[in-house]
Amino acid sequence: EPDFLIYDAQGTQQFTPPECFDGQVSIKGKPRDMWSLGCVLFVLAFGQCPFWAESNFELQLKIIQR
Repeated sequence: EPDFLIYDAQGTQQFTPPECFDGQVSIKGKPRDMWSLGCVLFVLAFGQCPFWAESNFELQLKIIQR
């Protein structure tokens, strides 16, 4: 089955992949879902988000620089 393109970013920024912050017009859905699933599993295993910051801008920088 084909992978669908996503043209907008919705949801919690802590679970958003870096590709969503670098200005790409569209992103394939499955890799984005896998990134988000990895973040959820991290929270379940360690009890905290893999990325955290005081502001959304700082959070985006941390995710991009991962």
